Amino acid sequence: MYLDPDFPMDDIRLIASDLESANNLIPGFVPPDAGLLSVAAMYYAAEVDKQELFLLPDRNVVTRIAGIARDGMPKSVDLPTALSAKVMAYAQCLSLQFEPSIAYHELAHSKGNAVAIDELRWFRKGDVSQPQAWVDLALGRRKVIDQIDVEVEVERDLAFPLHRWRRNYLVSLKIAELELKDTQPISRVLDLFNWMQEDFLIAGPALIFATMYFAPKSPKRNMLKQLKSRDRSRAISGIRNAAWDITHLSDFVKRVLEGNEQNRRYILVTADKAMGTLAPLLLWNFDDEEDLIEPLVFRLQEWWPQKEAVSIAENMVAPLKIASGKSERKRPNFDNGTLDEWTVRAEEKILNWRPS
Repeated sequence: MYLDPDFPMDDIRLIASDLESANNLIPGFVPPDAGLLSVAAMYYAAEVDKQELFLLPDRNVVTRIAGIARDGMPKSVDLPTALSAKVMAYAQCLSLQFEPSIAYHELAHSKGNAVAIDELRWFRKGDVSQPQAWVDLALGRRKVIDQIDVEVEVERDLAFPLHRWRRNYLVSLKIAELELKDTQPISRVLDLFNWMQEDFLIAGPALIFATMYFAPKSPKRNMLKQLKSRDRSRAISGIRNAAWDITHLSDFVKRVLEGNEQNRRYILVTADKAMGTLAPLLLWNFDDEEDLIEPLVFRLQEWWPQKEAVSIAENMVAPLKIASGKSERKRPNFDNGTLDEWTVRAEEKILNWRPS
């Protein structure tokens, strides 16, 4: 392996160590023994195995990268900003590619197409090759990078709702409806499983999200924000945000599965603790149900009592197998008209809720 004499090996090793210890990068593959961000392993994968590696950043990350490209590093650097700078420094030194499309669909959906396209332009300006500048910025040696003009072509309306998001939004509304009912957490989970199988479809990432959200020991405060707010529009906004989190996860899984056939690998980059916890659970092999239950129970016990974790795992494997395509059951396909009709009714339940 030959590197350019100016390659900042010591700096990149330091940055890689920080990124790996922070647990914000979730690989869609089994990392090499040398380490997920080992420079040698990266070069081997690219040059010998001819693999392409893509980073899938969430909206927290892309917005901060765009902000750094536009305004430089802020005076007060929070953890997501530090993460974003280090990810960009590493990516530029190793020639890794970004795929931020879901993040900008999310931004356009909430803030409008013009805002999303403007931020995307700044993100692309930041992604123009300046590896040493980003390394210095990530390590606090400088505050700004050079601003380079780039053309950004957008072929479609980013604000147009993705069909996958529409489905995830409806499931998120159902999760919120069940959370607002005066029932036991285990009943909410099983009711959701039953609703997905009998009335809707099995949305694997949403199902995993719900098992964590409903749990007695769950950090649910940041998963469905403002659900019980007196301003019910804020509850709807929080549910929409949750649907985007789920959509990021489902996009990650979809790309990982497709990438196996295209010799592409993907790493999810997220500043969201819940997403970082949930993503690895979506990549398990569903060929052997009995072998899956034990590790699933082990993870669920972080949030659930042992008896309930077993019950959830036993009821969860079959739906997850359907969602992963390993079951012969045909998955239904809902058109936009049906989704619209169901969504309006589901939103009305949330908007009309009042504390008892």
